[in-house]
Amino acid sequence: MQSLARPWLGLTAIVVGASALLAVGTLQVREWVVQTDEMLYVKLARHMGTTGSPLPTLHGEHVGFLGVVYPIVLAPFYGGLDNVSAFTAAHAVNAVLFASAAIPAFLLARRLVAPGWALLVALLAVSMPWAVNAAFVMSEAAAYPVFLWAVLACHVCIAEPPDRADVVAAVAANRVRRRLQNAPPRRRRMLPRRFPVKSPLRKPSREGQRRRREAGLAPRRLQHPRKDDKERRASSAAFWSWFRVTA
Repeated sequence: MQSLARPWLGLTAIVVGASALLAVGTLQVREWVVQTDEMLYVKLARHMGTTGSPLPTLHGEHVGFLGVVYPIVLAPFYGGLDNVSAFTAAHAVNAVLFASAAIPAFLLARRLVAPGWALLVALLAVSMPWAVNAAFVMSEAAAYPVFLWAVLACHVCIAEPPDRADVVAAVAANRVRRRLQNAPPRRRRMLPRRFPVKSPLRKPSREGQRRRREAGLAPRRLQHPRKDDKERRASSAAFWSWFRVTA
C-alpha cells in the first residue's frame, strides 16, 4: 500500500508545485496580451456568469462559437467579481489548469514505464516552454490537459478494447475535433485542409494546346478574374466581422 501511495504523493507534489510556480508568473500579468481573442473568452464568461446561460452570446446576439468549456470555467469569477479581480482569478485558474496536465501525462507514461520514470515524464510535461500560454486568458491552458486526457483515452481503448472503451475514444476524439474546428480564424488557417480545392483556372494540357493551334486560336495567358473594389470590400468585411463582434 505504501509503495502505491508514493507515486501519487510525488504526482501531487508536482501538480501543486507547478501550480504555485506558474501562478507566480501569471499573477504578474496586468494587461491584455492577445487582446481580441482574450476579450472573446472574457465576454462569453461574463455573459454566462451573469445570466447563467451556457449559450455563447456577444452583445446580446447568439454567435456560432462552440468552444464554451473555458468560458464556463471562468463564468463564476466574472459573474461574482469585478473585472480586475476576475482577470486575476482567471490567471490563477490557468496556472492550475496547465499544471493539471501532469496527471494524464503520468497515467499515460505509467502504462509504459516504471513509476519513477512516469513521474519524470509528468514533471517534464509541465516544464515545457508552452507554459507561457497560462499567462493568456485563452483556452490553451485548458486545451493542453484536455489533449493529454484524449491521448490517454485513445491509448486505453487500443490496449484494452472493450465496448465501453470505444465510447470513451469516440468522445475524446470528438472533443479534440471540435476544439480544432472552433479555433479562431487566425489559428484555423494553420490547420491542414481536409479536401484541397483545385483551381478551375489551370493550364491547358498539351493536347488542348495542340488543338487550339490547329484551330487557329492563339494560346491565351490565363488570368484570374479581378474583383472590383466593392466586391473586395464586401469580402474583407465578411472576413473581419468575426473579430469585429468581439470588440
